[in-house]
Amino acid sequence: MEVWLDDAIEDQFLTAYPILKKLDIIGYLAVPTGLIGGGHLSIAKVLRKCMTLDQIRALVKEDWVIASHGVTHLQYEYGRGFADLSLEETEREARESKEWIIKNLGIIPEIFVVPEHNLRAEQASIILKYYKRIREPFPPICIHALTNNPPGSEWVNAKWFEDYLRSVKECSDTET
Repeated sequence: MEVWLDDAIEDQFLTAYPILKKLDIIGYLAVPTGLIGGGHLSIAKVLRKCMTLDQIRALVKEDWVIASHGVTHLQYEYGRGFADLSLEETEREARESKEWIIKNLGIIPEIFVVPEHNLRAEQASIILKYYKRIREPFPPICIHALTNNPPGSEWVNAKWFEDYLRSVKECSDTET
């Protein structure tokens, strides 16, 4: 089962990671390398702190799959998205994010996750020079932000997330 955490938001490390560990599920993390260790991303117009390098290294030690999510994670909310990049900028995002992951995490990323899932065909060709694949836009299980707030809040509720993953895992265990 692939469970993706996009954007390397610190809440994901503090809330989703313990749930996945308890359920013995190895996750996939899409890392916007230029924001690690102090950057923030806007999720539903709320600024969320990104993970630290040490937090990501802890996930690597647990055999998580680390994917590149570019360097800058451009967002249309701020007027410019990934599809607006020139081909040179696209290449720089792909190359520099891969180099950062190799240098700082000691692994070679094979997957690129396009920020906001918008790209042009010629950008895909450039990205595939550096990565084995580009992740599909909406994998079955992909979480951007979790909270311990009650169900119905703007974030995915942690208890619901755990119950959901437990039921999916039980179904997949009975199918094998």
